[in-house]
Amino acid sequence: MDDQAGKIAPLLNASACYYKTKLVVHNFTIYDLKSHDARCCLWDESEGELVASVFATCLIKYIEEKFTDDLPIIIYSDGCTNQNRNVMMANALLDHATKHGKIITQKFLEKGYTQMEVDSVHSAIECNLKKRTIYLPTDYISVCVEARTKPAPYEVKYLTHEYFNDYSNNQMQRYISIRPGSKAGDPCVTDIRQLKYNPTGLIEYKLKHDIIGALDPPFPLLRDIIYGPSLISFGGNLRFGVIANDHVLAKPGQAEEITRLLLAKLDNLVK
Repeated sequence: MDDQAGKIAPLLNASACYYKTKLVVHNFTIYDLKSHDARCCLWDESEGELVASVFATCLIKYIEEKFTDDLPIIIYSDGCTNQNRNVMMANALLDHATKHGKIITQKFLEKGYTQMEVDSVHSAIECNLKKRTIYLPTDYISVCVEARTKPAPYEVKYLTHEYFNDYSNNQMQRYISIRPGSKAGDPCVTDIRQLKYNPTGLIEYKLKHDIIGALDPPFPLLRDIIYGPSLISFGGNLRFGVIANDHVLAKPGQAEEITRLLLAKLDNLVK
């Protein structure tokens, strides 16, 4: 999987249009090495940004639609931290692995050796785009579909903002960081060469191809926590609070967040 260089709309041969305001169109492409099928996820900058949640949504929905068996999944990508190697993408893939009982392995190519099969999709699109006139962002749909005929045309999805999930939400995060270390001099995220997402909720990593490590145990998701509301006497006043063990509320501020969610649910019941 990889993101193609941004395209613009309109794209005209008239020089007077060069300085006019244009929309940037993004193409995040996923290539299946087994079937040789490819999906182009298109959206313009008015519908979504180049952020981790956008890329994670495209990948997770593709996996959910295409891979319904229990076979392990291996993902190859470059090491772009904003796109592929970040905690939001990691939490999204881990969530899918735990829900469906799958093992997902994410491998990052070495800098300077990032040529992938998905690049052939972008090359074919660029060739088909030559001498084409683009008036609207949706005109890129036909450009992508017609870029290949055999073994089958590329699949194209034009996305709107409603399609994307927000993986920055605290309720979706089991890990707050995927950095193997925490002190100065420890390995950084950019040193990771592979991440393995286990159905048990544990993420294993490789800094080298022959050395395996595991990140710290994940935090429980808010939706999975067993907790109970209670009235607590504090300073002569009764206050609403949450009863839970320390090992359950592992994330700082989690008790306050649970309390806020419970109060919101109570408000909805009253209404």
